[in-house]
Amino acid sequence: IAAITLQVSPPPHYRGYVRDGLFDPLEECAREIGEAVQAHRGRGYSGLRESQYHLDVAADDVARRVLVGAGFRVVSEESGMTGDGEYTVVIDPVDGSTNCDRGVPFYSTSLALLRGDELVGGLVVNLATGTAYRAERGAGATRDGVPIAPSGRTELAGSLMSFSGYPARALEWSQIRALGAASLEICLVADGSLDV
Repeated sequence: IAAITLQVSPPPHYRGYVRDGLFDPLEECAREIGEAVQAHRGRGYSGLRESQYHLDVAADDVARRVLVGAGFRVVSEESGMTGDGEYTVVIDPVDGSTNCDRGVPFYSTSLALLRGDELVGGLVVNLATGTAYRAERGAGATRDGVPIAPSGRTELAGSLMSFSGYPARALEWSQIRALGAASLEICLVADGSLDV
C-alpha cells in the first residue's frame, strides 16, 4: 500500500488505475478466508511445510478458488503460482498465522494487484476486526473507505516504531512494537498510527 504513488489521470472507467469492480473478488476472497480460518484456529502446524499452519492451508484453498475463479493469476505465499489472467494477485492468505492460531486479534489477508509487472492496487484486511485498508495507484489509500496519511514524522527520536525480529542496536525511538503481521503494521504506518 505504501508503495503506490499518485500518477497521471486514469481513463474514465477507472477510479485510479483499477477497473471498476476489480476489487470485489479481492474483498470476497478476504471475507471467505476470514470465515474459513475460524474452524482451524488452535490446530497448530499442518506438517506439510515448516511453519505452515492448518489455517494457512485452508486459507490458501479459498484464495485459489475465489481468485482463479474470478480470472486472476495468483501468486500465493503458501502454494506458488496458479491460474492465468490479465491481472495477477500476489497474496499472503494469512499474514500473522501464529497470531491467528493462538487467538491474538492481529492477522490479515494481504493482496497486491498487478497488471503486467506494474503494482496498481492493494488490499489488506484485518481478519479479526474487519478493518480494510485499500490503495489504488492514482487514487490514494483508505482505511474503511476514509482517506489516510502517514504521521509525517521524519526523525526516529520520539517515534513509535514497529519491526519484526530484534534490532542490531538500540535506536532513538520513543517506543517499539512487534505485532506479528507485517502487512497490518505497514498499514498502521500508512494511516499514521505508527511512525516507522
